[in-house]
Amino acid sequence: MRHTVHVLANSTGQVYKGFMQLRRTKLAHFLSFLPIYLFLKLAGLLPFRWRVAGGGFLISGIVRWVPTARRRVMNNLDLIWPDMPREEKLLLCAGVGRQMGRTITEILFGADFQQHHLELRARGPGLQAILDAQAEGKPALMVSGHFGQWESVRIFLRKEYGIHVGGIYRVNSNPYYDPYFLRGLEATGPMVAKSNEGYRKLLKMLKKGQVFAILADQLFHNGKRLPFLGQDSLTTTSPAELALRYNAPLVPAYGIRRDDEGYFDMVLEEPIPHSDPETMMRAFNDSASRMIEQYPDQWLWLHQRWKA
Repeated sequence: MRHTVHVLANSTGQVYKGFMQLRRTKLAHFLSFLPIYLFLKLAGLLPFRWRVAGGGFLISGIVRWVPTARRRVMNNLDLIWPDMPREEKLLLCAGVGRQMGRTITEILFGADFQQHHLELRARGPGLQAILDAQAEGKPALMVSGHFGQWESVRIFLRKEYGIHVGGIYRVNSNPYYDPYFLRGLEATGPMVAKSNEGYRKLLKMLKKGQVFAILADQLFHNGKRLPFLGQDSLTTTSPAELALRYNAPLVPAYGIRRDDEGYFDMVLEEPIPHSDPETMMRAFNDSASRMIEQYPDQWLWLHQRWKA
């Protein structure tokens, strides 16, 4: 009897601790989402381009002046470009934040973005490769990164050619923020969560000949160690594996923001030749590295790409 009471007491204590932890987590999520919610409500009253500029201004200040955010960018820049002057790196921090703020604001107001985005200009042989695959009823894969306005290519293909490009997204840990971000992404095209169920949906879509876009520039703990901006980092090989499995072109695609000139410059490069997954993803890493070196403020340096 004493043993039973002891077990019940321990179980009750664990349940209570779990409940309190859940309450603390929900409160933390709510408090962290509250500024975003207020921004969405206030920004929604402004013309679209003012919203985008405001989002860029706010995030630029955060990345430039908040120590934890600035440190992440500076650590990455110190690793990749150790000889870059500190002042130049600090200016780059502000530029990275401004770019990130603009892009995230555009995504959060996804429906409005469809109507008010900058002019879309596409170039490169990858566009014709995608159109040819679609004409033959075959799937195609675009591989990109958190660079520029990465949603612009999906928007372009839907509006110009009626191609609804699927995408993969990581469910945000904040349950208050996640529905807003997902709603913005789905305004551009169908999305599947990064999960086993989402992967099954992706395979079904590819079997039906759909085009899919995958962002492959972040650290993937079960990936292959491949060079990225001159430093080895764990890289996913899934895009190449899918391209080989479904005989689909693998097209590096980038949406370069050219605000001063009033348009998005979308570059769809020559499809990566089919060989083996590691070789193909090494080719993508080289492609993305060249793009980042040319436009360093347009990549999301906040991610801990070389953490492992």
